[in-house]
Formats: sequence, C-alpha cells, structure tokens
Amino acid sequence: ERRAGSSRTHDGQLLFLGVPLVLVGVAATLFGHPALGRCIAPARTILLALVLYSVVFHSLANLPISVPLFLAVHARFWQMPNSSVFFLLAIGFEVLCRRFATREYVRWSLALAGVYLQVVHNYSQQDQSANRAIEQLSRTALETLPANAIVLCSGDLQFNPSLYLTVCEGVRPDVSLLSLQLLSYRWYALNASSKYPDVIFPGRSHWPDAHGYSLQKFFETNLPHRPIHIYGGNRPAETLERLTEDASLSENQFYHFPYGLTDRIISTEEEPPDVHKLAADFAKALRPMEEWHAAGLLPDLRKYGEDTWEDQVVREYWMAFHRVGHAALTLYSTLPGETCQGACPDGCDCEYTMGKTLSVARHAYETLANAHDWYGSQGQEVPFNWDGAVHQALGTIAEYDGNAPAMLYCWSRYLDKQKNSDILHAVITRKVARMKLQAIGAAPYE
Repeated sequence: ERRAGSSRTHDGQLLFLGVPLVLVGVAATLFGHPALGRCIAPARTILLALVLYSVVFHSLANLPISVPLFLAVHARFWQMPNSSVFFLLAIGFEVLCRRFATREYVRWSLALAGVYLQVVHNYSQQDQSANRAIEQLSRTALETLPANAIVLCSGDLQFNPSLYLTVCEGVRPDVSLLSLQLLSYRWYALNASSKYPDVIFPGRSHWPDAHGYSLQKFFETNLPHRPIHIYGGNRPAETLERLTEDASLSENQFYHFPYGLTDRIISTEEEPPDVHKLAADFAKALRPMEEWHAAGLLPDLRKYGEDTWEDQVVREYWMAFHRVGHAALTLYSTLPGETCQGACPDGCDCEYTMGKTLSVARHAYETLANAHDWYGSQGQEVPFNWDGAVHQALGTIAEYDGNAPAMLYCWSRYLDKQKNSDILHAVITRKVARMKLQAIGAAPYE
C-alpha cells in the first residue's frame, strides 16, 4: 500500500511519459549500456539504493496512510528515492536520444519541451505566491493572546510557524512558546528554561516518573503569575457547569475555555468568570479571523486537498467557531435566568447577560451554518460536519428564542445528518414530531 502511494506521486512529477524512460534507464543500468561509459558502477549503486530504500523504509514505516495528511507526511521521505528515479529517467532519455535523435538540437528541443509541459501541467497547482494561510493562522493566534502569555503548542502546524514568527520576525516577543510534545524531554526543559527564565518548570520533564511533573502541576505553578493558553491538539471536554456552579469540586482542577484559536486555562480557585468579559474576549479573538475570511484569504479547498496543511488551516479556523459557540451555549445554560430570585448582587443584569451570551453562540453557529451551505453550493466537501451538530445547536438557540419555525427547520436538518440513535437524537425526534402535530392542530401548544 505504501509503495503504491509512492508510485502515485510520480504521476505529476514524471508527466506519465517519464515511466517508460525510467524503465529504459533501469534496463540500461542493469545491462551496462555503452552510453553510461565509466558510470555503470555508480548507476547500479543508485539503483540498488533505490530498491533497498523502498523496501526497508516502507516495511518499517508505521503511519496510517489511509489518512490523507499522514500520507503527505509520509511523502516527505520519498524525496531522496524520487531523485534516484529522476536520475534513471535521465539515463533512459540519453539512451533513446542516442538511438533515435542523434542531432543535438533535437535533444535540446525534447528536453525543453519536457520542462515546458511540466510548467503547463503543474504551475496552477504549485503556484503558492499568494498563499499566506499558515502565516495568517499563526499571526492571528499570537496577536489575540493576552500580554505575557505562556502558550503550550501541540502539533507542527501550531508550534513551528508560531516559533518562527516570534523568533525571526519579532511577533509578540512577550509570549513564551512551548511544545507539549518536547516537554517530555529533559534537554528541552533545560533549553526552554534558559530561553524563558520567567517560566517555572516544576520538574525535569513532563513525564510520569519520580522527577517528572504533570500539566496540572505546571498550571498550578505558573498560572498565578502569567496566563496560560493551549494551542492545537485535543481539548478536554470539561463541562462549564462545574466551573461556574461549584468551583470547590476539585481544588486543583483546571479548565480549558475557548479564546479564538487557542484555549485559555482557568483555575477553579478563581472567581467564576465574568460573562461580559468572556463575551468581549470572544469578540476580540474572533474579529481578526472574520476579517480574514471576509477578505477571501481562506485557502480554496478546490486547490488544496485533505493531504495539505492548508486544509488543516481551514478546519482549525472553523473548529474555533464551533468551540466558542459550544462554550457560550453551555455557559448560557448555567446562568440563573431572567428571574434570579435575589441570587445576584445589587444591580442585577441577568437578562442582558443571558442575551449577550446567547448572541455570541448564535453568531458562531450561524457563521458555521452559512459556511456549510456555501461549501455545499460550490459542490465542495464541507470541512466540518460533526453529524449535524451545527444545526442541532441552532435548533437549541431557536428553542431558547421561542422561534418555532427556525427550531423545526434546524432540528430537521440535524436529524437528516445524525443517524446514530442516542439520547439527544431521541429527545429531538420527539420534539420535532410534537411540533409537526401542533402545526396541523393535532396536539395542543404548551
């Protein structure tokens, strides 16, 4: 399977016509064609190296190449064997030219024609002169962070471009960037502690041994002095109810809360988060992302497939909206309601607070729904789906608003996508069925 994937990469690079030339080059190398002269031994060495590399590397490689992005990562290691293939192609070209095109100008014409065809065939796909997707993603993540933040990055897409921008271009020099994967190595902690003296490492490495430390301990040590954000990777799905209703459930527990492209770490020992500040933070973190999208700077998925980092940029962008919308909607469900019965201090503004929080969730999910419809209208695969979660959330927001037509429309779209039979699916199915009966007068309105 891996060798088949390797051979598929030759289609565009060899223009299909290159395969016969490679075969001729292999035959000429094996049988010692006179065109090779004194280079027969080096040519055979290169051929042997190609065979050994292809067999040994693909036998030891363990990335699941059924995932397109992992196949692209795998393909990085094909550059060296591919150079050997091109060397054999050149031998085949020379052999055939000596046999059929003895005139010098014919050889040059054929060679230049091959270069021209490569440009015509591949230029539009390989032209990256206007591609700023990864830079834009990293700049947005960095520039929306609070002052003096510590950022724990998980993934190449998140860590490497951000590190380049901070070190080489001076973007947000106050931010301390750390790799979650590399924190498990002692040498990295030593290097990072000299580079970021204000960051406290409570052990040798992030590793479960006698000299290691947990992320919980890292948060506990650094959070009182500096804000901490997580960028990339899998975010834990802690419920916000535990944070806002009962912060004493675990004195040392920390929660992830969406902050644009990153997650902010919040301690349960702090006061429950101020809803108005959270809404302002949401708007601040999302505004540059929306401006980026409005300017048409998101990568075109018709050009960039699932095996590209640009595709991952698009998915990271939309996932940020989903995380913010989900967090705001969850926070809304924890608020005391329009009649708080004296639970709030003087100057209660629960009605405004609930409306503001719900508007953040509505904006995030409506943005996703509009994008979902746009991708579908363009005949493109939607870079997010989540089994109809977007329309399920919009239906819930419409229920809070008391908008029955919107609720019925969104939940019906959710049921079309979500085929798994779980509790939420069953509850929404019953609600939709009752609304349809109410619409025709077969059931009373509640």
